[in-house]
Amino acid sequence: MSPILVRPVREQLEHDRVIRLLQAKYKRKFDVAINPGNEQTAPVTVGPLPWYPDLVLQSTERGKKLLGTVEVETAESVNNLEAMSQWRTFSRLRAPFHLYVPSSAIDTAKRL
Repeated sequence: MSPILVRPVREQLEHDRVIRLLQAKYKRKFDVAINPGNEQTAPVTVGPLPWYPDLVLQSTERGKKLLGTVEVETAESVNNLEAMSQWRTFSRLRAPFHLYVPSSAIDTAKRL
């Protein structure tokens, strides 16, 4: 579960809209599963626990090999708790990790 327990409604709607836009963008190359809002339908196993990144990019071939994970953050969720929890976990997978943040939060995200 994300350290951001409750995102403001307006930000949650924007967050989920960006997830769906990225799903459309990535589905040309990957089989894309999404976890918008509180949905937990596409897990990635890290150690003994399942994690739920915003987008899970998998091979279109039969094996469904993990090819990447994507996290979308809002102004509220670019913080040290997210960085230490989710960003660190997903960046340690053997697949690329893509992080999308608002342009106003780029410097903060780089610092974290």
